[in-house]
Amino acid sequence: MQPDLSHYQPDTLAAFEVETGFSAAKFLEENWKALLQDDIEGYRLHLAFDTGHTPGFKTGYIGIRKNQVLLCIAPYFVTQYALESSLKGTMQNILTQVKEQLPSLMTIKMLCVGSPVTDSCKLAISREYPFDPALIQVLNRTLATIAKKENATLIAFKDVKDADYQLYGPVLKDLGYNALPSMPLAINKITHGSVQDYLASLSTNLRTDIEQKLSAARDIRIEEHQGIPPHLDDIYNLYLESHAGQQAQSELLTKKFFEYVAGLMPEQTRFVLYFKQNTLVAFNLLLHHQGVVLDKYIGINPAANAQHHIDCLSWIHNIEMCIRDGFHTYQSSREVYHTRNTMPAKLHDTHTLLKLA
Repeated sequence: MQPDLSHYQPDTLAAFEVETGFSAAKFLEENWKALLQDDIEGYRLHLAFDTGHTPGFKTGYIGIRKNQVLLCIAPYFVTQYALESSLKGTMQNILTQVKEQLPSLMTIKMLCVGSPVTDSCKLAISREYPFDPALIQVLNRTLATIAKKENATLIAFKDVKDADYQLYGPVLKDLGYNALPSMPLAINKITHGSVQDYLASLSTNLRTDIEQKLSAARDIRIEEHQGIPPHLDDIYNLYLESHAGQQAQSELLTKKFFEYVAGLMPEQTRFVLYFKQNTLVAFNLLLHHQGVVLDKYIGINPAANAQHHIDCLSWIHNIEMCIRDGFHTYQSSREVYHTRNTMPAKLHDTHTLLKLA
């Protein structure tokens, strides 16, 4: 069934102007802040990913103006996409096995709006003006042109938050996109006055389990570092070790990415380091801004974790840190939440929209 596009008139679309580039710096940081309402996963995080040169990813940016006013910035990336990533259960397992035998048949080139290093799609649309569905039509037309140039088979919008899905999801569906559930966002609202109050709010079984694990972590020393931390080589080695152990492989970030994040966002970047005697056995990279903490990346030595339950220790330390420093919201990325999936959090739906180019 063909989508009904009769409400998108050519003369309406002609009123928009499109510009493209290959760096977040194509657009001024103040434009990013205005469109994303000062979201911490904005200009500087995208720029860190651009300059970190992650293998297998090509980044780009689309700006859309009307009457010379910038209404939208759409970050995108091009990469090879594993077909089983959007499937579940038995079918996913079967396709994973087939991919091992015939890898070329199980990946296709994808053009995706969003970023591999943001927790949700940062399609930045102005909230100062009434939403115009024609804006999404112009964006879709531009994506189709880029997809053809890049020989991409699939176009996607990655990890769209529910509020944004309600805003522009219906337009994308009219344009032929299919919606699939993505990994939810795991969010904790920090309302307790102390970590003891937080533990008391948990179920008896969970609280007892956490207390037993924390007792096994008494010999672990914790350091917090703002900006670029010491031991960066050891931190990156722990990241590589944890990445290799993931069941679902995500992008393999470079050490330069971590350097650029800390260098470009020194006041919003915090590394929490965990030592057994003088050996670094775990790290946690946090971003924080305006009362919100994003738990972005974690790397833990498996042997040390088995003995000392550092995954549990890091969760409780972060809750305690939020209470201590006055942060009201603690959000875990999917990589981190998988590491500590027994810890309580409220899950918020996200959506991925796909169509063949």
